[in-house]
Amino acid sequence: MKTIITAKYLKEPLLHELAQGRTSGLTDIDVRTLSSFDAVIRPNRNLLLLQLAHRLQAEQEKYEIYGQMFAFPAFISEILSFAGECILYGITPDSLPAANVQQKDLREILAEAMAMDLPEKETVQQEDAFLDKVVHTENIELHDYFETSPYQYRLLEKLKEKIPFVPREKTAPKTFLRSALNARQELEAIAQDIIRQGVPCNVILTSMSFLPVLKMVFDRYQIPYSYTSSAAVLRIPLIYQALVALGLNKDTESFLAALGMDAFPYHCDDALQIYLEQTLTDFSPANIAPHLAGTVHEKEADKYQQCYEQAAEYMERISQWLDPLLEAEGKDILIEAYRILKASPYLSGREELNAGLRIRAAVSEALAEIFSDEDVRFLVNALSRQSSAEMRYDTDFCMVTDIRRPVPAKTNAYVVHCDGASYPGFRPVKGLFDEDYVSGIPLYPSAAERYDMYMSQLQWIASSAHENLYYSYPVNDYQGREIQLAFEIESLFPKNSAIKWRLDRLAPHDEKEHHLDPALAEKLFYKKGYIRGSISTIENWFRCPYAYFLKSGLKLYENRGAAMDDATFGNIQHDLMQRIVEKDPKHYGNTTREGCRNIIHKQMEALRQMYPYQAEALYLSEERMLDSLERSLLVLKDMEAHTTYRAAAMEKHFDEFCIGDVCLNGIIDRFDSAAGNTRVIDYKSSGKKLEPAKVQYGLQLQLLTYLIITEELYHSKPAGAYYFSLKDVLIDFAAAGTSGRGKNQTVETNVESEETAKEAIIRNRRLSGWTYIDSLSDMDDDKRHIPNSKARDYGEDKQIILDNYARFAEEIKAGNIALDPTEGACEFCPYRAICRFAGTAKKIPGAAKEEEDAV
Repeated sequence: MKTIITAKYLKEPLLHELAQGRTSGLTDIDVRTLSSFDAVIRPNRNLLLLQLAHRLQAEQEKYEIYGQMFAFPAFISEILSFAGECILYGITPDSLPAANVQQKDLREILAEAMAMDLPEKETVQQEDAFLDKVVHTENIELHDYFETSPYQYRLLEKLKEKIPFVPREKTAPKTFLRSALNARQELEAIAQDIIRQGVPCNVILTSMSFLPVLKMVFDRYQIPYSYTSSAAVLRIPLIYQALVALGLNKDTESFLAALGMDAFPYHCDDALQIYLEQTLTDFSPANIAPHLAGTVHEKEADKYQQCYEQAAEYMERISQWLDPLLEAEGKDILIEAYRILKASPYLSGREELNAGLRIRAAVSEALAEIFSDEDVRFLVNALSRQSSAEMRYDTDFCMVTDIRRPVPAKTNAYVVHCDGASYPGFRPVKGLFDEDYVSGIPLYPSAAERYDMYMSQLQWIASSAHENLYYSYPVNDYQGREIQLAFEIESLFPKNSAIKWRLDRLAPHDEKEHHLDPALAEKLFYKKGYIRGSISTIENWFRCPYAYFLKSGLKLYENRGAAMDDATFGNIQHDLMQRIVEKDPKHYGNTTREGCRNIIHKQMEALRQMYPYQAEALYLSEERMLDSLERSLLVLKDMEAHTTYRAAAMEKHFDEFCIGDVCLNGIIDRFDSAAGNTRVIDYKSSGKKLEPAKVQYGLQLQLLTYLIITEELYHSKPAGAYYFSLKDVLIDFAAAGTSGRGKNQTVETNVESEETAKEAIIRNRRLSGWTYIDSLSDMDDDKRHIPNSKARDYGEDKQIILDNYARFAEEIKAGNIALDPTEGACEFCPYRAICRFAGTAKKIPGAAKEEEDAV
């Protein structure tokens, strides 16, 4: 049996290399790490952290500076690590710096740590026996690898003198210096060069933090690669931390956090989790559906009833784990949390299973040291710091590594991101025990010694290729700031010798035309010979035919119910306006604030049941809504006093109203009539106005379509179509004004009165829209409520609307579902993740930027 000592990540590549040309297996080869020869029994590190924390907390008062830090595992871990280093180098507490109060505290703290039974003590005592065990292993050899620990490096140097040592292959490749505009283009160019040359290569990153970007680039170019290390986030430690936090806090916030981590053996789907996050205030789901009866949210009742039943069923299923955890106290919380963890489906992964085993070992060893909830928190916080570094060896074509993980030489090698901050990557000691601190400790390896040790091992890069070695760097970061080439690389080449990477740019990809076969389009959109839908969905086709196809053709609807947004609040205000106008069509403006409250309070109370965590915010929203309604009714009351028009219908439903091949359904907020004339009013919770360009291009069909419908249904003459905003607007009020000219000019202070405030509100909250009659005497006798503009030609505007519907039907019948959004359409589109439109949206001449309608 031949034993080879090397780094763990090199085992698979080495065995692969040894297997080349062999007809038999590798049963006579044993590849091991140096640490595998260590016979020292090491106590669980988390137990040592807890024990050290107890020792320090017992005398916390005497530590003037650091006493409050003893509850933090990260602080204790740094102390423990440095104490272990001191033991390895033979450093005693008396030789530690004590020039100030801070250093004196640290010396006392380290003395406490070094007085413990740390494994480093036995490592030092058993060093000779350890070396002897390695040396007397039959048929053994040491292969070169990178060691960052000075103590381990010294051991390797000793072994090199006592056992056969296989140094790295020495090569003499041609060297080149390349540059790119930024880090992304650098990796793109390297990927293209690898494809052009098509030879085995090493890609040496100055930091593994660049690996995620490299993976995206290489996967896109379909370059096969392996890598020596990749940081992986472990879920099991975080799940355990969430479960313990739930056991300690016993509140719904912690329970919801555990649900978010998928901590229980039964998975909670996203929709149910959203429902619980929205409504759960204790550990029994609330049945909200009954509270929605008789409100504008009543249509949500069935959904909430179903969610309630699902939530109750889910809570029942996990009760066998949840109930014991909530009843547990102290160290029993750790046990109950682990009992839940054992059933986790995430343990099916190898790394996650290993993390779970480490948690079990730590908890079982530390139970005797747990005396309080603070100890429980300390231990679980320490356990949550676990991480995993995985490697992948799928191919020997391209090996991705970093500068501290040497790999065998290949035909080419690329050293990536050789800027001054990343290369050579020597790391001075930082934190509590930084370079200033350790420089005062005689036996601690000096910075010069550590640097020389590091740089001597870094020489492997010069032999990482047989033929071509490329040093590469970006000249700018992503913000455009200049990046300097590392001095160590710059000194290898003549000044200004860097050549820009060749980067081929492919022609833009031709987007596949989005088009349906007409027969398929007819099956999708036509029913009984008509295209059926609401006016707003047809406007969506004019905004973007592809979004219309996804929603109205494939029926991809957002799972959206009542929410705390303008649309929901707008529905509540619509309901109020319908109630008060229908009760008294002419004098509804006299409704008081309390009268409005009596109507909207039940609706808002239902929202508070649906969003109990937002109850306070909803109380404020209710008051703000009442403020806005008061001012809206003030304007409407004044308008009713100056018009002979009277509300004829509120929330008028229409269905199967056909315009050509288009069959429409919807609700008209309000239409008024007088002497055979009709005007339409559409309530909005945001400011909105009709724009000729948007009407022309089909982006504003709704309001004028309402007018056409009332004309056809009631045989009335169209007088106008208007928006009325229920939203408050800011009103400028000048503090002063001037009168007269020249020397006679005077400044007069403006005094705001109730009457001037009322006039300002009316002026800023007028109806907005188009008028189709020459005289406004019947509609607005004092011309304060409707803009006094020239009457438009109703016939022309109606024809524009009819032509748009005809065009829509024609294009749909032809299968036009082009990915062709108008400007602003993508901002509120729920389908961006599907289409991933990256082009330029078309502009509508003369149209303002499209905005989302709240109601």
